[in-house]
Amino acid sequence: MYNFLVGLISLLYAYELFPFIGILIPFLTLFIAFFFLKQKYSNGTMIKIYIVIFSALFIFLALEYDSFSQYFNLSFTYFLALNIGILILSTQNRLIQSLLLFSSITTPNIKIDESKTIQLYDSLIPSDYWIILTCLILTMYYIHCDGKDFCNFNKNIFVALLCIWIPSILHFVNNKYLESRALALCFFSLYDSYQ
Repeated sequence: MYNFLVGLISLLYAYELFPFIGILIPFLTLFIAFFFLKQKYSNGTMIKIYIVIFSALFIFLALEYDSFSQYFNLSFTYFLALNIGILILSTQNRLIQSLLLFSSITTPNIKIDESKTIQLYDSLIPSDYWIILTCLILTMYYIHCDGKDFCNFNKNIFVALLCIWIPSILHFVNNKYLESRALALCFFSLYDSYQ
């Protein structure tokens, strides 16, 4: 876990210095997932991993290229809501299902502004509250995970929790929640492929 933490902090710092890393890491993760992770996980888990990787690619391509920014602004809020909502299918716990549904419904509006930064705009609840609530809900989900498809990394539960908490904290430090969450999840897949 210590190696993961140091690696993740190094990656997030490197992204601040060299933003092209944001495009490079998801492509590398896609390659690793396609060739190495598919033997390790079920089809349901692989679908979730691919959704995360393609979300990360979409985020970083939209930040880099204006042609992707238009599509990002039109669709990413719904894509993120779906990404959270799909977890409902993987648990039998009614409370967690309800909380995941609440998080999905209250997903903030996500847009890239003129300065090429991703902004979270309030929807049903303020976006800062949504970050905190979603962080807590996902923490509950992974701690009490009873699903078969998306919870195959119980041995890495602390690493999974770091991928939730570090981006949530960084949202309040540098307002880069989506970028840091995408990099953290891609790095988790890379880290997991070598374990």
